Amino acid sequence: ELSMVFQFEHINLDKQNGKRKWDLKDLDPQELHRTFSKWQIELGGCGWNSLFWNNHDLPRIISRWGDDQEYRTISGKMLAIYLHFMQGTPYIYQGEE
Repeated sequence: ELSMVFQFEHINLDKQNGKRKWDLKDLDPQELHRTFSKWQIELGGCGWNSLFWNNHDLPRIISRWGDDQEYRTISGKMLAIYLHFMQGTPYIYQGEE
């Protein structure tokens, strides 16, 4: 019986159909919140989510959804807090710390 999942729905929120994976559209923060909320509710009591922003195939999250110029530190903290306050196991990949 499996109880832990890796879901990639949140990673596809800024992809554009027919475009390369590096040609991204602006993220809708409300859509991100709805996606994570859905998974928190649907897995509640019967599963466990893997929480992550990056992997070796994705651009770094601060450059992708934060402001890596003027607000690099604040963006990083905000994204880390958002991820770590959810139910699940957070994954931090080398280079994200």
